[in-house]
Amino acid sequence: MILSYYFPPLAGPASTRVLGLARHLPPMGWEPTVVTVEGSRSVSTDASLTIPPEIQVIRARSVEPHRLYGSLTGEKGPLPSAHMSSTPAGATDRVLRWLRNNIALPDARVGWIPGAYHAARRLLKQEAFDCIYTTSPPHSLQLTGRCLSRSSGIPWVAELRDPWTGIEYNIDSNRTSVARRIDRWMEKKCILDSNHVVTTSEGLRDTLLKKHKLPDPGKVSVVVNGLDPDEIPPAKNPPSDRFRILHLGSLPSPRSPRTFMKALGGLLKDIPQLREHLELAFVGKVADGVKEDLERFGLLPFCRFLTPATRPAALTELQDASLFLLPLPEGEESSQIVPAKTMEYMASRKPILAFAYPGHEVDRILKNWCGEGAIAHNDVEETNRRIKKHYADSIGKDSALLPKLSPEFHRERLAKKMAGIFDRVREQTGQTTRATTGVVR
Repeated sequence: MILSYYFPPLAGPASTRVLGLARHLPPMGWEPTVVTVEGSRSVSTDASLTIPPEIQVIRARSVEPHRLYGSLTGEKGPLPSAHMSSTPAGATDRVLRWLRNNIALPDARVGWIPGAYHAARRLLKQEAFDCIYTTSPPHSLQLTGRCLSRSSGIPWVAELRDPWTGIEYNIDSNRTSVARRIDRWMEKKCILDSNHVVTTSEGLRDTLLKKHKLPDPGKVSVVVNGLDPDEIPPAKNPPSDRFRILHLGSLPSPRSPRTFMKALGGLLKDIPQLREHLELAFVGKVADGVKEDLERFGLLPFCRFLTPATRPAALTELQDASLFLLPLPEGEESSQIVPAKTMEYMASRKPILAFAYPGHEVDRILKNWCGEGAIAHNDVEETNRRIKKHYADSIGKDSALLPKLSPEFHRERLAKKMAGIFDRVREQTGQTTRATTGVVR
């Protein structure tokens, strides 16, 4: 049983990760049933994400603070994150955000716990399952997984794609010390009570082992983000008369790449012809604060803000890029995130301008891939050098494509690794339905 808030038609890398896993598990002996949310005002949808008919999907209603927010403010459609808007908050907005940060613990999706739990319990009465797999954020669904496992005795694998209490928007929020202690307690209970934990990076794995003093390092495994090779359009050389720097996905204010902007703004003064060739393409939502920074550094006239309706349309934009932009968070735990767009960039076989602390996992991945790693967040000089180099390599010539994405990042191989985790947990706990059904659920 897979519990995931994000699943098609909801858009985003979390949906595609879970969908990819569910598609590849059956040949490996695991039959997935997905329990997910029924509609969500706070997330965009993507009609291109199709669910194979053999995957059973159960949708459960959720009572969310976002609905209350929309009712009181009159906003319709997906609701903006606090990190995506610079509009000064009114009194109602400030009160609702305080309630969300201090009452709706551990996150604003906490209202899905009752619906998800009861939907899963009904399912358990109808069918036999060998494993419960919860993937977050939202981390509130880990509480659902814990309750289900404790009440049913079914082993539970908890996946944290991002840090829980250490994620940047929790650290930057107006949470009280009491709320932070409760949140830390929730995280600890879920990590300790699960049968196995999965993360998407070695850094996050090491943090959880140390933070919760786990005696058995084997309790936490890493299954990185990946993709199916046919998801990305065939790589090709970008137009030789244009220098197109592209960022894929949402870009919130805390990740505004100011070092990149400062370096590029300076190069526009030093290299006048760059103005004729430069294009900055942002494919996805861009926070108001990032746009303000772009204007401050004189880059806004060179920007194109694109919001493709589907994932294939967004990935098609990668073909004409000369250089990809990958700014990573700077927080102690948030900096351990390895975004899915990293592999999408690599599959497009173009250079990547990544910003991370030295030794970051993305730095290691990029060096192994093409020999050029990440740049320190505040290193304007190195940023300047890299941009100049890639500009010279792009204009007036066909630059060589970089190596193909390693099969270690293909979803089929990653699903095989996840299936192996499910197998071990099932064997360790003695849980099995294979004898009567011929397949593990």
